[in-house]
Amino acid sequence: MANIMGVYRPAISRSSATKVIAEARPAHAVIAGVANVWFDVHADVRGSLIAHDPTQSLPFDIKRVFYIFDVPAGLARGNHSVSSDLLLTAPRGAVTIACNNGHATISVRLADAAHGLHLEPGVMVTMSDFTADALLLVASSQTYGEVRYFDKPIYPMPRTR
Repeated sequence: MANIMGVYRPAISRSSATKVIAEARPAHAVIAGVANVWFDVHADVRGSLIAHDPTQSLPFDIKRVFYIFDVPAGLARGNHSVSSDLLLTAPRGAVTIACNNGHATISVRLADAAHGLHLEPGVMVTMSDFTADALLLVASSQTYGEVRYFDKPIYPMPRTR
């Protein structure tokens, strides 16, 4: 692994066999309800691949995936909490994720496809400072019709299942 300007970047091996070049690290809490997640990066001469599934990197089953991109400079997205688990990662570009669990706040800059954030239900999230090329991938444990939205943090949120 190489560290370029303080940002984690996996060292890419260009052999003919696929290798795991950056292994997932155990998730660790940044604040209650928010955890950094690091994903396995598989690379070979054809490029790199990261897979998101419950057996490798996710603490929940995915029911919905959406992307946020082309956000005009100076604008923010989110500014709400939701009833689902969320995984946020920036496979391209960079975005700042501000999280508030009602007791503590933290801002994390996502700028690496191998790095994500797991937000538990009820954590308020605001996404801002998108680079012009930013692509934010969001995976949810609930479908759009199941998700409830709130204008404040409600953490910990009682689980319905």
